[in-house]
Amino acid sequence: ACEIRLSLVGSEMCIRDRYQRRVREVKVMSYPQWPEITQSTFEVLKGNQTFLDDMKNETERMKKDKIKEVSESFPQVPAEQIERTLETHNWDVFQAIYSLIQDMEKQQTENKANAEKERKEKQREESKRFLQKMFESLPQDLIQKTLDEFEGDVDMATTKLIEIVEGIEKDKRKERERETIVKTIWEKFRDFLSKQEVEQVLQKHNWDVKESASELLKLGEKRKVDRVAAVIQDVSRSVIEQTLRQKNWNFQETLATLIEERHKRAVLDKEQQLKKKTEEERQALLKQQEEERKRKEEERIRETKRRAQEEEKRNKEEEERLKLEIIKLEAEKKQREEQEILTRKLQEEENRKKAEEQKLREKEEQLRVQREQERREEEQLRADEERLLRSQVLANDLIQELDMRKEEDKKVFEEAKVTMKQELEVLLRSGIDGLPGFAPEKKVESTQKDQNRKQDPFPMNAGNTETILKGVGVRLTAQPSEVDCGGVIKVNWTVDEPPAGSKFFVHTPSTSDWIAMYTKGADFKNYETWEWLPVVAKSGTINFTAPTKVGELTFKYYSQKSFNLCAVSNTIALGPRFDMTLTPIVGSDKRTHQLSVKQLFGGSYPNAWVALYEKRAIRKKDSQYYTWQWVSAGHPSTNDVNEKNLSFDIPKAGQWEFRLFLQRLPFWGEEESSAAIQSVSLLIEGDDRLVFTVQPELNQVTVEYSISVADPKTDSVWIGIYHANQMDNRQHRRYKFISDQKGKITFKKLQHAGLYEARLFANNDMSVPLARSNSLEIQIP
Repeated sequence: ACEIRLSLVGSEMCIRDRYQRRVREVKVMSYPQWPEITQSTFEVLKGNQTFLDDMKNETERMKKDKIKEVSESFPQVPAEQIERTLETHNWDVFQAIYSLIQDMEKQQTENKANAEKERKEKQREESKRFLQKMFESLPQDLIQKTLDEFEGDVDMATTKLIEIVEGIEKDKRKERERETIVKTIWEKFRDFLSKQEVEQVLQKHNWDVKESASELLKLGEKRKVDRVAAVIQDVSRSVIEQTLRQKNWNFQETLATLIEERHKRAVLDKEQQLKKKTEEERQALLKQQEEERKRKEEERIRETKRRAQEEEKRNKEEEERLKLEIIKLEAEKKQREEQEILTRKLQEEENRKKAEEQKLREKEEQLRVQREQERREEEQLRADEERLLRSQVLANDLIQELDMRKEEDKKVFEEAKVTMKQELEVLLRSGIDGLPGFAPEKKVESTQKDQNRKQDPFPMNAGNTETILKGVGVRLTAQPSEVDCGGVIKVNWTVDEPPAGSKFFVHTPSTSDWIAMYTKGADFKNYETWEWLPVVAKSGTINFTAPTKVGELTFKYYSQKSFNLCAVSNTIALGPRFDMTLTPIVGSDKRTHQLSVKQLFGGSYPNAWVALYEKRAIRKKDSQYYTWQWVSAGHPSTNDVNEKNLSFDIPKAGQWEFRLFLQRLPFWGEEESSAAIQSVSLLIEGDDRLVFTVQPELNQVTVEYSISVADPKTDSVWIGIYHANQMDNRQHRRYKFISDQKGKITFKKLQHAGLYEARLFANNDMSVPLARSNSLEIQIP
């Protein structure tokens, strides 16, 4: 269109130039004698008829020339239209050409629009005929509606109609499947259930065959019981149901059995009635004989009672005589004892008075000495206070200096600690024998298999989800049921043939299938190791090496380099198995126990050891043990681990735990996780006891203690003397640390009167005392 417009514009300019030249030529040819005629002159010449005729003829000729020139540029346009256009524009060729160009463009646009409309209508009609032919089973109005919805787009409409057809076919298939299920199940229950009842039960359970079959089976059993009960009315429903179960719910056999039993029961009833009548007659005879025997026995008993009463009367008279003699002898003995007691009391009273007089004299002497000592102590106290005031100024300076030295010592200690730790790590990694928990670094050599794994990593496109495939006929078994660390596990796969008429497909093995090893509870992506299927076969075996762990293992069969799960194996136990038994040692206190460790399964573990832990709400790390012992005979190189008896002294009462380890713990800085394979717990019961006494004659107080819930050797145990009503445990009057679990400690007598008690603390914790003693009133004379 742009090229045509440019061509027309060029033609218009050429026509305009030719027209101007023609006008000049006409003027020269018409009026050669006045080549430069003016308008005023032309007005004068208007009255000349000859001039006017010439002018008219010339005008007509010019119009024809213009029509001819425009027709040459627009040959397809009729001459009448060109003449009308020139007249409309006052015979201005340029304006006429411009108007014709616009008319042509408008006409071309209308022609294109009409052609496009006709093409679309033709295409839509062809599409409609194509879709009607392709989807003959669908209504024409549905095809037309779908085509209009996508504005004639055949591809989109075809896709939509295919989805509609697939939905209709799917509904039909589903309906046919349901009819098949109803017919199949009804064939089994047609003697007792109608086809409508079967369909209702299936609809009730949303066409779940398993649940529906279970309910239909119960309903059929009930109908059988009802039918048998209607035939044999004198038998209970429970007996009928039991007989049906015994006869595998066979109606005819059950009916015959019940009729036969009813006949046998009638015969038995007659026999029982006869036996009952005979028994009644025998019982009547026995009753008569028993009554006669009882009468004779009663006569014999009455005679025996009479003789016994006479004997009892004689015995009572003899007993009364003996009692009187015994009372007389006891009275004489009591009189002699009272005389002796009175004499002894008089002697003791006299001795007690003499002892009290002597004790009073000693107490007066002690009070005199005590007052003298208190006076000296008060003088010494005043002197100490004066020295304390003088030393406070020096103490402040010393504290500042000590703080500075403490910071310097702390830095030096941290540096030494790091250096010592590094040196100790070097020694322990070099294989030194000693505490468990620091194994040397292990160098693992990469095998050719591992190199192949690096070159061929897996999974390729396994995806992010695990899909369970049902009914593919794959079985997976692992042997043996129990394996030690590093042992060989044989995993067998088998692909079964589907039963005749089964709708499930059977999986076809390939070398792209793989089997993975998992620990118990692991996610499907966190497998221990895996293997490709070595051959394309419906059965085979792959050998796996058990990892160095303790727990349970399972294996999974996946297909085609994906997480499409075909089968899961049985569970096998992994690692050694031990039996741990705790028994108190006879003859010792309750805190000494023997731990028996017996290996029931597994190979040799020379580095096995047992550690004792204090059991708390927050589980302690494996490296925070209280004490430990080798399970072997005292050295890591010994292989005697099958059975060992270990003796442990429990330091204090509470909850304790023994943990069993196979190897040493991770080294410092390595990731630490619980490596214990087995544990056993122990409860040691006990209580703390404090007895607070005052010894005024010795000018001191004594606390007798017995501790079981804390260990003085490790828990910083101490006893303090407090006012009985003192709530702040930091305000003690006296205190001392103790080193034994039983004993007695003495304190200097308190200077102020009041009610006092002793309190027990440990582990620098003064919030709550572990125990309290009795309260005593201290009096100062």
